[in-house]
Amino acid sequence: MNRKKENQKIEFPVKFQVDVNLTESNISGKIFNDDIEIPIYIKYGDKEILIPEEFQEVEKNVKINFTTENENTVITTGKAKTNDIQLVQIYDTELWDKMANDNPVTMYIETI
Repeated sequence: MNRKKENQKIEFPVKFQVDVNLTESNISGKIFNDDIEIPIYIKYGDKEILIPEEFQEVEKNVKINFTTENENTVITTGKAKTNDIQLVQIYDTELWDKMANDNPVTMYIETI
C-alpha cells in the first residue's frame, strides 16, 4: 500500500479503516483506505484535532465518527487544524475514555 500519492488532496467526507493499539497514555496506530495510510494518535487532553495539510478541510469544523469493535459509535467534533507532521492527532479525554477498552475499527470524517 502506498503511503500517499504526491500532491494528493483528501476531500471530506472520507472513511478509513482503523488499526490501533492502546498504550498507557494514548491510542496509536494507523488509519487507511485504498488510497492513503496515515498514522493516528488519540490522547488525553483538551479537545484538539490536528490533521495533515493534504486534507482539504483544514480550518473547518469537522465531525469524526468512530465505530468500535463492539459496534458502538463514538463521536468528536471540533475545528481541524493543520499539523506539521504527517499524522492525525486527536486530543480528547472523553473520546479516549470511551475507546480505551473498545478499539475503533472505522473512522468517518465530515465537515459540519
